[in-house]
Amino acid sequence: MVNIQDTCCLDINFDDHEQTVHFGQDVYPSYSFKVPLRNIIPSLLNKSIMYPEIVYEEYKQVYKEADRNFVNHGFSFDLLLIPAGLLGIEFIKTHIFYAPLENKKFSTVVEVHFGILTVIMQKNKPRAELDFDTCVGRVW
Repeated sequence: MVNIQDTCCLDINFDDHEQTVHFGQDVYPSYSFKVPLRNIIPSLLNKSIMYPEIVYEEYKQVYKEADRNFVNHGFSFDLLLIPAGLLGIEFIKTHIFYAPLENKKFSTVVEVHFGILTVIMQKNKPRAELDFDTCVGRVW
């Protein structure tokens, strides 16, 4: 069991044997959902992959009842439970955050509490009138 309370101040435990998240007393996600493969197919190289049906779980706006005002003021603690492994020939992945061009500030902190994470920072290049595909450019 991995306790992440020291880093996020929320009583949350990850059972690494069962691959499940356990929320402590008075800790709640505003909503949670299982992300199906069809949602990430557009970002995969192999678009014909058929399994697994559910790729990972996401818990949005996790809060402690006493600190609910943080959620009401736009502060959010989101928890993603992404399993290790591959989807065919590439790693399991997600889009953690997209910042609009008007947003010039850093507004996301990504922490890994168990395992290894690779963060790829990129942005879409502007599309010309007759471009049908999206090109991705590096951030730096």
